[in-house]
Amino acid sequence: MEISIYEKVTTLIAVAAFAQPWVIQLCRKFFKKAKITFIPSGKIKLFYNRSGAYVQIGGVVESKNQPVVIKDISAKIIRECDRAELKMNWHSFTVPVYQNVVGNIVTTSEMARPFKVQADDLSSVFVEFANVDASYLDQLSELHNTLIAAAKTIAAPTMPLEKAREDFKKTAQYQSVKELLLESFYWKVSSYILQISICYGESFVEKFSYKFSLDESEITEFKRDIETAMECAMDNQYGQSPAFYYPLKDYVETRNTHANT
Repeated sequence: MEISIYEKVTTLIAVAAFAQPWVIQLCRKFFKKAKITFIPSGKIKLFYNRSGAYVQIGGVVESKNQPVVIKDISAKIIRECDRAELKMNWHSFTVPVYQNVVGNIVTTSEMARPFKVQADDLSSVFVEFANVDASYLDQLSELHNTLIAAAKTIAAPTMPLEKAREDFKKTAQYQSVKELLLESFYWKVSSYILQISICYGESFVEKFSYKFSLDESEITEFKRDIETAMECAMDNQYGQSPAFYYPLKDYVETRNTHANT
């Protein structure tokens, strides 16, 4: 029996309606490019210790249109007063964990690694970065090894920690290292630009920039971390852990750019 024109049209409409979600999904898969967005949360945490200067920032990565694999996250800080740069790469992921036993929040960490973000989904990430300047890190390690050697000649089971610290600070090694660390201290009174670069897919990089500043009172407090880091050489001889100052900074977004490299 011959099908009428009306039946043909009705059938075509029904097929089109059934196929529409599949067509949209195929178009998204093959024609729409993935686009990622980094949405920061909280504040930027600044560090200075025996590893030098670095930062931590948390937030979520959003992927639109297609799933992506985040292959690398790097960061660069520009000190605006003199354009000095601090280049870093992801080092570890930190995860806040609430412990009911002690009633407070502690953090656990794991080495940074590639991770996948599903299409039109979010993935939380708290990234702690590390300085990538190998020559600077080698020099820093040598300076602290010098302090450790000096501390070992002073520390003794019968000597109190405070007396050992006092004698330690009088050594020529301590004074020399302190002068060098003060000279190379990255954090100064200035505005800073933090640029986050997220590498994903085959060769795509998305960049996100944020601005913050440090004032005189913060720098005065921050510089005390130099001596805290130095005193680790002696404190570790007595099984003591240092207490560092970690500024938490508000920021404003300055500009987002993306590039295919």
